[in-house]
Amino acid sequence: MGLILHQRWEEPALYVFQILYPWKIVHITKQDKNGATTLGEFDFAAKLNRWYALTASIDSQGKLKFQIGKEVFSTVDPNPIKSGKPGLKVSGAQARFDDIEITGNNVPNGGPGTLSVEPSRKLTTTWGTLKRQYF
Repeated sequence: MGLILHQRWEEPALYVFQILYPWKIVHITKQDKNGATTLGEFDFAAKLNRWYALTASIDSQGKLKFQIGKEVFSTVDPNPIKSGKPGLKVSGAQARFDDIEITGNNVPNGGPGTLSVEPSRKLTTTWGTLKRQYF
């Protein structure tokens, strides 16, 4: 499970920042028309039934950073994907995401300023519980 950045639909391209629990590693991967390339592989023994604060970022020079709690994993893509959409990734696992925030100076309606909807912990917790029971 992890995060996706710079996903482009018009040309198959994206970065995947993921925790690979069974192998006790973290991967930073680039996928584009040439296939998948692992840009970084790092040791990380995730624990089951534990919440992690995840952060992913890419700067204009192609430096990719994935942060899990206080641990930082970074690498550089010499030919960075210039832009795209963010997303969440879950494959072969059960994961819960809460308090998602997408920010940045060049993020329309997500950068500095107010949110169009104020998040409510009670509402997100209730919705997550209902989804888990019925879907």
